[in-house]
Order: sequence, then structure tokens, then C-alpha cells
Amino acid sequence: MDYSALDRQKDIYLNGVAGNKPIIPTDYYSLEAAAKKILSTKAYAYLAGGAGLESTSQANQSAWEQFMITPRVLQGVTQRDLNITFLNQAYTVPFFLCPIGVLELAHPQADLDVARACATTGVPMMISSQASHPMEAIVKELRSTPWYFQLYVSKSDALVKSFVQRAEQAGALGIVITLDTTLLGWRNRDLNLGYLPFLQGKGIAQYTSDPIFNRLVDEYQDEKTATKINIQVIDHMLKLARKIPGDFKANLKGPGTQVSSYLHSVIFSTRSKLGCPQPDKIIYITPTHTQRDPTP
Repeated sequence: MDYSALDRQKDIYLNGVAGNKPIIPTDYYSLEAAAKKILSTKAYAYLAGGAGLESTSQANQSAWEQFMITPRVLQGVTQRDLNITFLNQAYTVPFFLCPIGVLELAHPQADLDVARACATTGVPMMISSQASHPMEAIVKELRSTPWYFQLYVSKSDALVKSFVQRAEQAGALGIVITLDTTLLGWRNRDLNLGYLPFLQGKGIAQYTSDPIFNRLVDEYQDEKTATKINIQVIDHMLKLARKIPGDFKANLKGPGTQVSSYLHSVIFSTRSKLGCPQPDKIIYITPTHTQRDPTP
């Protein structure tokens, strides 16, 4: 697709003549401010927040701002080529859409809408382990757009294998492994609100759609899942029963509804397997086998 910023700019200015301003802000900061007005306090805290005092997040942003666009004057820019080749695969743009979990906090169909946007613009997508829709449903919206699957190495080897096999069968070009989340981060914004979306059944669609995870739910029993019953807990269970796949009444009566959300937080990542001395490796899938990129 020939996506022209110049055409977009012209449309905005011409519409402005008629008194119409763009619905979506054109800069990131204004967009974030607009989102904060619409999102719930808990949703915004999770989506915008980071770990600790968020100094690392701020340092990351500052580091990126050090990269400047170098003007190439008197070179002729009528024909522009942004194509790149990465791991023997051609791409029309030099960047990927990073994996973002629990997008349903912004909109129930956000994962699917993002996939449609990637399909329209040709931007490759990295599908999150914590997506709100199964990877197979997201891939349908991507059509032929290249995509990767982001993986947390959980405590269950069988679950990890199942995720990788599902991604391979669905057409993923590779597996991108997150190495720095060996346990849930100390996220002050979420802790101050007492809010973890996974315990609300949000962002665990990859898990509840997985046969291995559902088998683990059936096998798992733990006293720690017990919670003192009050009106908030009843409302919580009703919402979970609607989100977990299967019959609503059966979900409400069965232990699997609460256990699914709790079990996810128990097994989602492991410290023992991620003490990797070379964390700058990428595992990617070829049409016939899985292999490790030998180049750091």
C-alpha cells in the first residue's frame, strides 16, 4: 500500500477549511492524554505504567529521542525504498509492531483491529502471549502480513511446546522470547489499585484456548485460590464465567473459572530457565524445522 503522509496532511488541512479537526490526535503525547480521559483508572495504569518508579521506562524513551532523522538533501526522493531483509525474509518497512498484552483494556476487539491495521499498512505484527484473542483468530485478520509470536517461557514445558506448535501451524515466521520477565514486575500503579488484569480473566486468551492449559486447569487444585466472598467477588466471578470459553452456567458452577485466572499467574513465567548467558539470541521457525540464529 502506498501510504502517503503528504496526502494525510493535505486531507487534514482541507478538512480544516470546513472547520473539521482530526478526530485522532496527530502526536503521541496528545493521543496518550486523550486515551487517559476515556480509559478507566485501572486500564490506564496497566497500559501506561511500568515497574518500580518507572525510571527505566523514562530512560528508554530518552534514549530513543537521541536518534535523529538525518536529512539527505539534493539526493532526489521521488522514489523511496524502505524495504529490508531480516532472517532471509523481505519486509516492506524497517520496523515491527511490538507485542502489547491485554489490549482489551482499550477495546474488546483491539487485537483484531490492530491486526487489520497491520494488514492494511504492511507492518509486521508480533502477537502477544497475553493477547485477548487467540493467535489463530488474530492471524485471520492479518491475512498474508508477516508475524511473529512473543513467548513467555512458563513453568510448564508442555504449555510452552503447545504455544510454539500452535504458532508454527498458524504460520508464524518466528518466536520472540521475553527474557526479562522471570516474575511479575513490581508495578506500583497496579499495586496501589490492587489490580491485575489476568486475575480478571483479561489477556489470557492464548491460555484458555490452549488444550494443554485447560488440562492443567482440570488437574490444578490449591487452597490459595480461596477468596472471602463478598459482592465484588460475586461480580468478579460472573465476569470471569462470561470470558472463559464454554457454557456460562457450567463455568459459573465449576472451579475452572477462577482457577484459570489464578493458574495463569502461577505458571506464566519461570526464573530457572531464563538464566541465559547469551540473551541476545532469537529462535525462529522455518517451514520445515526450528533453529537458532547463530548470529548474536
